[in-house]
Amino acid sequence: MPLKLTQYTDHIRVDGSGLYTLLESQEHFRELSSVIGQYRKNGRQVRVLVDLREGAPQTSDVVAHIEKANQVIFREGDRVSIIVTSALLKLQVKRLHARFESQVFVSDVAAQEFLFRAT
Repeated sequence: MPLKLTQYTDHIRVDGSGLYTLLESQEHFRELSSVIGQYRKNGRQVRVLVDLREGAPQTSDVVAHIEKANQVIFREGDRVSIIVTSALLKLQVKRLHARFESQVFVSDVAAQEFLFRAT
């Protein structure tokens, strides 16, 4: 699957590669929602590092699904740090994650600093 989710004690990591189908995107967000629900249930802060450097531009139906899923899954106080390969992709991805808890970066270091910065 082009979307891989890995759980750590202090954050969730998502690695995206290539193009995803709508079904793959739906399955991924169901899994992510479930994992985030467990973090909330256990009183853990939701921090998600998304690495899209191996990803590709997605189809319009997948983009629409990602946008809707993000609005449902994430809450105020969550932190989502997204890594992309270029400033152009940064602008495009930021539109999908245009909420207060998300930031898009070209730098690994900046992405991790944002993710783990004290609130």
